[in-house]
Amino acid sequence: MRLLVVATSYPLSPSDGTAPFIRRILHGLASSGIECHVVLPAHPALAWGPTDGPLRLYPYRYVPRAMKRLHTWGYGTSLVSDVRLRASTLAVAPLAALSAARTAMRVARRVRPDVVHAHWLLPNGPIGALVAGTRRLPLVVSLHGSGVYLAERRRVLRRAAGMALRRAEAVTACSSDLSRRAVDLGAAAGRTSTIPYGVDTEAFRPAAQDQRRSDRSSWGLRDHDFAVVAVGRLVAKKGFDDLVRAAALVADPRVHVIVAGTGDEGDELRSLAARMGLTERVRFPDRLDRAEVASLLRAADVVAVPSVHDAAGNVDGLPNVLLEAMASARPVVASRVGGIPDVVRDGENGLLVPERRPEALAAALGVLRDRPGVAAALGRRARETIERSHTWCVVARQYAAILESARSER
Repeated sequence: MRLLVVATSYPLSPSDGTAPFIRRILHGLASSGIECHVVLPAHPALAWGPTDGPLRLYPYRYVPRAMKRLHTWGYGTSLVSDVRLRASTLAVAPLAALSAARTAMRVARRVRPDVVHAHWLLPNGPIGALVAGTRRLPLVVSLHGSGVYLAERRRVLRRAAGMALRRAEAVTACSSDLSRRAVDLGAAAGRTSTIPYGVDTEAFRPAAQDQRRSDRSSWGLRDHDFAVVAVGRLVAKKGFDDLVRAAALVADPRVHVIVAGTGDEGDELRSLAARMGLTERVRFPDRLDRAEVASLLRAADVVAVPSVHDAAGNVDGLPNVLLEAMASARPVVASRVGGIPDVVRDGENGLLVPERRPEALAAALGVLRDRPGVAAALGRRARETIERSHTWCVVARQYAAILESARSER
């Protein structure tokens, strides 16, 4: 099978953490014998050549390379705090969409794909639908969060998204929450399925005691410190402000919080920690590469994923760090929102708390601090969950089955 993929984000290099799930899905499909041709935006930091292993890449330019401030089409940079489109994104949108469509059409004519696969409902669903309709090909649309949110907020975007969803032979989503919302936007319930992300179980795995001690030392943690780790973009829907407030409620100098990432809310979060007198116990290292994330998770005593519905109603689909922490056999405390309850079963392989309840988050952290046996058991069962149903091999087989079914139906 030959697959034409239209994506908006992709890891910029082998160590980059931008949308790592896209690369893993496609490599998994390629390992099953599917020939993948990937259309994606050009970016000044994109380090790949024309190929990434078995994948053929087709970056399209929409502004000159030197105009770095206008390279905001995809790669996690299109939205301000994941709430509204940047002015620069709106400015380049017509050029970017046109360039994406032209490149996808050119690649389709050249390679004659069997299926068009659009990742992210917006902007790529309508682009994929145009190519699939013109070339009389089946379309599969995969949802990852932000595109659905945008479609729900703007009437013109809702119409474009609904057209793509109705045109699709199959729709996939990374969480049951997104699947339900896709149906509300026009997807056929019988053709919509949930495929949670996978995780690299070799890169993220339980650490030997010596390795864990070394990792903790590299992050400035002492033996008696209780390290609460969070990783992600510093945007409102991640709920990191609630984690800072929870740290203030846990009046224990041994509790240290490390929130790793960059984003539009970074200055506000640092200011909040300072106002609460937590500058010695709450740290904000910049964006980490994949190896650094793995090291930080191994150093953690608990990983917090305090996601929320932000003021505009946006919410995470399924945070990658949740699966990475579980694969690392770390106990997790997470909010009961989005796709998180699809994976975390409260009291069995993690702890779930209500969103926007710092006091509940603080209480859960206190339980894991005071009951290390419980924390260790949650971590072991978390790893078992990942090994059973969230490896990339399992995920790739599910995607391959959907794509083959779409081709057969058409």
